[in-house]
Amino acid sequence: AQFFGMFAFIAWRGWQPAEEAIAGLASHVAVSEGRGSRKKSRFRLLVPIANPQTIRRLVRLASAIAKEKQGEILLLRVLTVPEQLPPTQFDEAKLEEERAVLREARKACEEFGVPSHGVVRVGHKVARAILETSTDWNCDLIILGWKGHSRSRERILGNITDAIVKFADTDIMLVKFVGNAPINHILLPTAGGEHAQWAEQYCATIARAVDGSVTVCRVVPEDESRTDSEIHKERLKPAVERIFEEGGFTIKSKVIRNDSIADGIIEAAEGYDAIMVGATRQSIYPQILFGNIPEKIAMGANKTVIMVKHHDPVKALLGKVVGE
Repeated sequence: AQFFGMFAFIAWRGWQPAEEAIAGLASHVAVSEGRGSRKKSRFRLLVPIANPQTIRRLVRLASAIAKEKQGEILLLRVLTVPEQLPPTQFDEAKLEEERAVLREARKACEEFGVPSHGVVRVGHKVARAILETSTDWNCDLIILGWKGHSRSRERILGNITDAIVKFADTDIMLVKFVGNAPINHILLPTAGGEHAQWAEQYCATIARAVDGSVTVCRVVPEDESRTDSEIHKERLKPAVERIFEEGGFTIKSKVIRNDSIADGIIEAAEGYDAIMVGATRQSIYPQILFGNIPEKIAMGANKTVIMVKHHDPVKALLGKVVGE
């Protein structure tokens, strides 16, 4: 009986939508317009727009993935109202401002040749509204812009981003943009873990879409012998082969000599447009997010940094149960 009780609890917890992890009222859909479909079979990227100045860069990146996967982009703006007001009560003038932002984003999607749909949700909590949208539209990937710092030491990525990374039932791509240049040449550090392999897939997709290049790398200590360096280069071959299989183009590989993994990658990134890195930790504990090294790279690099975290339903379910 105890076993079945535990099984029932795990099943119940797993069926709960991601947004239920955040207390409060459900948000209200005030605007929904565009060419989007709700077919589960279609690859769908959710792009919440927090800063209108990043629209073109976010859409350019999302479009590269959507094109290759024959998918669509779901654009989201969240209009927050005070806790004492219901989400159905809002300022129409502010809603019109949100519509204007969505129109600009949808126009950018048209320029890149990708179907899009725009949604404005009104609610008390931005993170909950984003998770609700992801659930309602069966999204496969959420792309989030990130400033690269947080005021709170406890919240490494910022309050809203932390909640989405912890609770979303999708892959997450967190992007810190530096400059406006297109992302054509990508440096991809990899140690072959689960998240790193998903970063490889997304990296191949982006590079193929823009006819770009990928360089796979690994960092070794400065006193490493030449023979050991060759061994590490051999260990990069599986990643090179996986990316070639996914992208169909030539991939370079390099071994970086530095006693600090993060510093070595940051220095080596000088000749590239972006660094893409997978989360270094997969844990059933939800407070562990991307890992120290990716976050150090993201905060220290003067380059666009893309961090990837893959959603594993089983591990995510265990995380929910352990977090109770």
